[in-house]
Formats: sequence, C-alpha cells, structure tokens
Amino acid sequence: MITAIFSRCLNLIWLDVPSAKRGVHGAHSRLGVRFYFIAKQSVRMISTVYPPPPGRSDKMMPRYARLLALVALVMLVASGQAFAQTTVDYDSDNDTYIEVANLAQLNAIRWDLNGDGAIDASASTSDTTAYNAAFPNRVTTSSGRMGCPSGICTGYELTANLDFDENNDNSITSADATYWNSGAGWEPIGDDSGNRYTGNFKGNGHTIKNLFINRSSTNNVGLFGGIHSTSRIETLGVTNANVTGNEWVGILVGSSYGSVIACYTTGTVTGNTVLGGLFGYFQGSISTSYSHASIISTTNSDIIGGLVGDIRSPSTITNSYSAGTLTGGSAPGGLVGNEDGGSVSDSYWDSSKTTGSVTRGSGQSTSNLQSPTGYTGIYANWNLNLDDNTNTGDSQGRDNPWNFGTSSQYPVLQYVGPSVAVIDHDGDNDGLIDIKTLAQLNAIRHDL
Repeated sequence: MITAIFSRCLNLIWLDVPSAKRGVHGAHSRLGVRFYFIAKQSVRMISTVYPPPPGRSDKMMPRYARLLALVALVMLVASGQAFAQTTVDYDSDNDTYIEVANLAQLNAIRWDLNGDGAIDASASTSDTTAYNAAFPNRVTTSSGRMGCPSGICTGYELTANLDFDENNDNSITSADATYWNSGAGWEPIGDDSGNRYTGNFKGNGHTIKNLFINRSSTNNVGLFGGIHSTSRIETLGVTNANVTGNEWVGILVGSSYGSVIACYTTGTVTGNTVLGGLFGYFQGSISTSYSHASIISTTNSDIIGGLVGDIRSPSTITNSYSAGTLTGGSAPGGLVGNEDGGSVSDSYWDSSKTTGSVTRGSGQSTSNLQSPTGYTGIYANWNLNLDDNTNTGDSQGRDNPWNFGTSSQYPVLQYVGPSVAVIDHDGDNDGLIDIKTLAQLNAIRHDL
C-alpha cells in the first residue's frame, strides 16, 4: 500500500515540476527520466530501511508516503539542476566551431591552439582554471566535447562584437584592467616558435574593437601572434586597433602561413620592420580583404606595406586593397612591403596616400578606388563565391561580398555569417537605416 500511495504522490508532484528542472529538452530528457526512477527506487529503499512508526493505522500511510515523495522530489530537482549545470552547448549551431561571446572566451583560445575544445597539454594549472572559467560547465568527454557534433571541434567563432574599451571612455588605459597587463596590453594568441594557432576562426561579420598591444621588444605581434598553414580566418573586422611590436607585426596576425578571407582592419601599426595592416610576415592566401591602418616604422625600415609587410612564395593575394598611410619606411610598399615570389591579382593600394617602391598590386588614386559603385572597372572580378556553396548567392554561386557605396566612398564588406548572406538595413530604400531592436536604437549614439 505504501508503495502504491508513494508512486501516486511522486507522479503528481513530478507533473508539477517545471520542464526546465525536469530536463525535458534534448539530452536532458533521458537523464531527467533516469533521475525520476532513481528517486522512486531510492525512496522504496528508504521506506524499507526506515518503515513507518509502529502502531500507525492505514489512514496515516498517505501522509508518510507524501513525506517520502517530497524527499524524492528534493533529490530529483537537485540532481536535475546539477546535470543542467554540466551541459552547456558551446556549438549550438553544430558547425564544429566553438562559440565566443566575450573577451574572456577569446582570451581562452590561447590554451587550445588547435581549436579542438580540449585544453593543451602544455597549459598550466592556472591556464586550465582560466579556460574552465571562460567556458563553464562545458562537456569534456571526447564524444560530445563542447557540444560539437561527435565531439569534433575545428575552431572558434564570434557570436557578438567585442570591445577592449571596458569602461566605454573611448581610450584604452589602466582603467581597462582585464587585458591591460601593466601597459603591455593584449598578449597575442600563439607565436611563430612552434606555438602557432592551427585551428580556424570565424568572425561571422562581427568586429573586435580597440585592440591594444604595446610590446615593442616582442616579435610576431597581432591579435594572433602566428597561425599555421592549416588555419583559416574569415569574416572578421578588427577596428581602431593600436598595435606595437618589434618585427613581424600586423593587426590581425604577426606571422601568417594560413588563409584569410573577407577580413579588414583599421587603426595603427608601429614597429621596427616587417609591418603590415593585416599581417607582418605572410606566406599563405588573402582574398576579399582590406586595411585602412596607418603603418609607422620607428627605424625607417623598407619592409612595411599597407596590407602585408613581407610576402613569400607561394602566397596569393586576390581582390583586396589597402588605403592607409605609411610613415618612416625608406622604401615602403603601398600593398606589399617586400616580395619574394607569390601572386597578386586584382588588388590595389591608394597611391594618393603613399608612394610605394614595391609595385605588387596596382597603385590607384583615391578617386579611382572610390568611383566604381559596382562590380565594374577595376572591381569587375571582385564578385566571388567565397563560401564554396553554389546554392547561395547569385545563379553562379557568387556571394556579392562588397558594398561599393557612393563615388566618394571606399568599398567595404557587407556580409555576415558563413553563407555570406547580405543584410539590407534599408529595406524600403528610403535612405534611412531601419531600426528593429533596442540594440539598434542604442547603436545610433555611435553614428552621430
């Protein structure tokens, strides 16, 4: 009788438990049911070991059973919550990329240089602690690591814009304490001494703003210090950066052996030699990218370029441009500072801003770079299939990645996401940007 009454009470209480606590979604459902039956079995055992007080009539049994059911409910909810805290899915779209939503998670990539979601064996105890804090309650088993399909993760991707200006005062100072590092600023992810980043990284059209690095005696300086030939960085903007290093310095990567697609940078690069707006040293591929960064050599080096400092074979640069100023170089290159092989096609530099002695690419006046307002003239070959998907874009799979603006504007990238889908923020073509969310309303303050 006790068992029957107990089961009825527990069933009724179970139905009243909120679904979030019962774990009825996804993987939680199986474990929720498991916890439920474990609780029932546990209470049966309790009632056997601790039977009701002697002398109680059957009329008292329901009260006793309800007490046991409440005990079971406490066990059930506690177990369900504990489980829920250990199953955060950091690859919610199942694209094998671990999602990065804040600077702490961006910083944690340095302890997983192959991007597989497992902390590198060389990581210290404090590094491991920091990674776990950045990605709390992650799945660590190989079969489901980070939530990636079959536990196979291939890199990281941004799900939000990131800003190093933590107190929003439009400057990077000691008040932005998290990554100030006693004035040295951000520590580049990876290097070129056996610790290159080998995973992939997607910006998904998001930006990293106000990157600050002040490491004048350090080589291989940038957001990433060095990336491997297997790495691919795409759809990322790094804006208003202030990056200082010694040799092999760029805003995006100090020394790159990988591929970059649809990325751009703005800000300032300062150093001794091998300096560029995207990369310092480059031996890989660049497509559909640009830089408006100012490059400053403190030693009058001749190896500085608007896009890349030093290009080596078998590198390729296609459909890209640079439009920043170069200062201090004895023989700067508008697009590329030094060349030793490689291929450059349909790529340009603003000859109105700098005179380059290395003539890889084509020097064009500001007017020539701004005047085409579509895929015509010097930009006739710029509409490419960037995502290797013929089902997106136009009838030929071309993704229309550029927004040419007016005849007084430089081309800019206009897409977001891996499918390079265009977002039209003026749906009614009235010349006014559409506002659909509070975040967009708030953003007006940054476009006065």
